[in-house]
Amino acid sequence: ELHALDCMATQVSDVSALGGLHTLNCSNTQVSDVSALGKLHKLWCLYTKVSDVSALGKLHYINCSHTQVSDVSALGGLHTLYCSGTQVSDVSNLGGLHKLYCSHTQVSDVSMLGKLHTLYCSNTQVSDVSALGALHTLYCSDTQVSDVSALGGLHTLCCSNTQVSDVSMLGGLHTLYCSNTQVSDVSALG
Repeated sequence: ELHALDCMATQVSDVSALGGLHTLNCSNTQVSDVSALGKLHKLWCLYTKVSDVSALGKLHYINCSHTQVSDVSALGGLHTLYCSGTQVSDVSNLGGLHKLYCSHTQVSDVSMLGKLHTLYCSNTQVSDVSALGALHTLYCSDTQVSDVSALGGLHTLCCSNTQVSDVSMLGGLHTLYCSNTQVSDVSALG
C-alpha cells in the first residue's frame, strides 16, 4: 500500500483509490477530489482544482495556496497552513497552528492563534496581532496592522505599507523591513 506520493506537474487526475496515503504532493495536476484520503498527514495541492478538504481531519500540514479551498474548519490538528490566494477567511478553529501563510486571503481575525511562531498575512484584513506574543516572524505588509508592541520576541518583521510607527520594544529583531511606514527611530534595535 502506497504511503507517499509526489506526482507534482504530471497528468495524474484521480487519487481516490489511494486511501492509505500519508503524504501527497499533487500540485500542478488535474487532481480535484481528495475526500478519500482521510489518513493524510501532509498535503501539497497548489494550483489544483481541490476545493473540499473537510475529510482530511488528520492533516498536520497543508499547502492549498491558489486553489478553490475556502473552508479549513475541519482541520483542527493543523500545525502549518499555507492558504495564500484562496477564499479562506476563518481560521478560528485552528488554535494549534504554529505557521500560517495567508497572504491575499479574506482572513481578518488571528487573535485565537496564540501558538503561532510564523505569520505571513500581507494583503489581508488582519489588523490586530496583539494576542500573538509567541511570534518570531511576521510579514504584515499592506494590512491595517499598526501596533506591534506585544511582539517582543520577533526576529523578523516586514511591516511595509502599514501604520506601524514604534518598533522600540523589538530589541531582538534581526531583520526589519519598514518601507513606507511611520517608523522614525530604530536606535533601540542596535
